[in-house]
Amino acid sequence: MQNEANVIKIGEISLEIKSLVDLHNHWPEISNRLRQAIEGGEIEDEDLCKIVEWLIILGDKTLFRSN
Repeated sequence: MQNEANVIKIGEISLEIKSLVDLHNHWPEISNRLRQAIEGGEIEDEDLCKIVEWLIILGDKTLFRSN
């Protein structure tokens, strides 16, 4: 049951996140899902949307920056 927190299901794909390396490897799928949630109205709280938008920016700049 402890591993359930490590598994993120996006559509039909299950991603296991155990470290920042895993988060980096799956960041495109995760950030796309977060954007979909904001644009699709899944997150109704406007302040929470802003927080998630900033987390996406942070992830893009730190986890998945282009070389």
